[in-house]
Amino acid sequence: MSRISVVSAISTIIVFLLLYPGVASADAVSDWNAIMLATTASQNPFAQARFAAITQLAVFEAVNACTGHYKPYLGSISAPVGASPDAAASAAAHDVLKSYFPASAATLDAALAVSLAAIPNGPAKADGVTVGQAAAAAMIALRASDGSAPPATFLPSSSEPGVWQPTPPAFSPGILFQWRNVIPFGIRSSKQFRSGLPPALTSSKYTQSYMEVKAVGDVNSTQRPQDRADVARFFNVASAAYVWNSVVQQHRCGPCVHIIHNNAAFS
Repeated sequence: MSRISVVSAISTIIVFLLLYPGVASADAVSDWNAIMLATTASQNPFAQARFAAITQLAVFEAVNACTGHYKPYLGSISAPVGASPDAAASAAAHDVLKSYFPASAATLDAALAVSLAAIPNGPAKADGVTVGQAAAAAMIALRASDGSAPPATFLPSSSEPGVWQPTPPAFSPGILFQWRNVIPFGIRSSKQFRSGLPPALTSSKYTQSYMEVKAVGDVNSTQRPQDRADVARFFNVASAAYVWNSVVQQHRCGPCVHIIHNNAAFS
């Protein structure tokens, strides 16, 4: 599956949602999850996971304020009795995505109009929209200074063994260096599950691992199993956020909860 195929598939989903609301409106959470994937498709995997988590957390908080089924994430959003969860979900996702992707405003506004048109006019609908807008604003404010910006790169200060070095042909610096500072969504600290230190450069374990990577990773390697090559190529063109959200969309049971847990885990 190429990146072009992925984007094309997502584009088909959003067009389907816009043109056939009667078929697609069974689940506003899943509908807007698909729209989120389409809107964020051009982002790098790190950024897409962050935008996905923010969007779905806002949706979760908005819907949960209306239903009260689960422990809230923010705890600052309230809803009048009878507020429409569908309207809340649609408004929350719309406002988050429109804030981060203003160039997609027209498409997002059209999608919101389709979603809201399927909901009867009245206080429930109006209250749901208000709740969704409040959830979106709260999540955007919460993540405004979460360490994801400004962009930072890495250049080594030495060429000592064990220090990462730029590689040909471009010899570009390491990117997304600021991501080490991003505040996690679902855990207290990124240090909670950090891997142990690598083996010493002079150890036999390091030598063994180095030789394995050299042999298996060579562009003309005859020792690399086909399944390893397939996995590497697959994730080179399909981000984790796209892959796992697509899996979740196939299971309509409790999508609001599962999708948010899924996206928060990526970040």
